[in-house]
Amino acid sequence: MPGIDNRISTGNLLTILAAFASAGIAWGAAQSEIKALNSRIGQIESQLETSRSERLSALASQESRLRSVETVAARDGARLDTIIQALSRIEARLERAEGR
Repeated sequence: MPGIDNRISTGNLLTILAAFASAGIAWGAAQSEIKALNSRIGQIESQLETSRSERLSALASQESRLRSVETVAARDGARLDTIIQALSRIEARLERAEGR
């Protein structure tokens, strides 16, 4: 019956050393990739914040323009009401003048 050799050979040590070296290289590469991704995420967050600020500024500007348009529309509506009342009075006078 064959037996198991309990000795550690140079080949075994080289294999273990190569496995640890590979694991270390993989760990370093993963850490480098994580740092690059974190940097990219920071850039994207910064761009998003800038874009958000610009949109909020544009919204505030549009809001003030909308308020001024509403004010002008309200004034125009009041003027039209005044014109309609004047026309009604003119029509009433014409009807009275024709009735004489």
